[in-house]
Amino acid sequence: MRQRIVRWMDADIKKAGGRVVGTAFPPFPNSEFAPFIAQIKNATPKPKVVTGFVGGSDLVNLTKQFEEFGLKREGIVIVQTIGGYADVQARALGEAGVGHYDLIHYSHWLTHKENQDFLAAMKTFAPAEFVDDPHALGYDVGTCIVHGLDAAGGVPDTEKMIDAIVQRRWTGPRGECSFGGNHVVRHPLYVRQIQKVGGEYRSVPVKTLGATGTPGDASGPGGACKI
Repeated sequence: MRQRIVRWMDADIKKAGGRVVGTAFPPFPNSEFAPFIAQIKNATPKPKVVTGFVGGSDLVNLTKQFEEFGLKREGIVIVQTIGGYADVQARALGEAGVGHYDLIHYSHWLTHKENQDFLAAMKTFAPAEFVDDPHALGYDVGTCIVHGLDAAGGVPDTEKMIDAIVQRRWTGPRGECSFGGNHVVRHPLYVRQIQKVGGEYRSVPVKTLGATGTPGDASGPGGACKI
């Protein structure tokens, strides 16, 4: 699966005019990235961006070692796919994380009304919680179930609920959402950057890439569902 994802990314990077100068598949879990960082430092031409996915504490280790070995000083940035640089990681990384990016469907710091209303409601419901993408996903799942039940007259009729849910369009904490042809949610995709704001390290949205699905959606590499 990892190799297939890399092939998809490679094709899109080249289509956009970019060039891939190397690939690597670190083991998981992994705390020592020196061999892979050496590969980046020795690459010709020197890369501007390192992209892919490393999760959790592994990403914290990679990012800190990225700075220790001087790659950040050389102007190379990490663009982490499928999130990774959440606010909890941003705080754990401190200055080592500042300037790096990730791509994800949500940020606590989105300013549209629906997210601000959601944050206010969560502050009342769970004041100790820092609201992040799992909470926004829970909102979408819960409101879709309610929408389906309402359409089915309050009766848990599976087919009626599905018919209603797949036609639903809504604006929630993540922004404008709908379902694609493969019944996969289409949602906004944001570029977040770790920044220091008022003495606090945050994962701040800096660009919106528009609506997108996942590789399982009809627009993804797998194409339309044949079932």
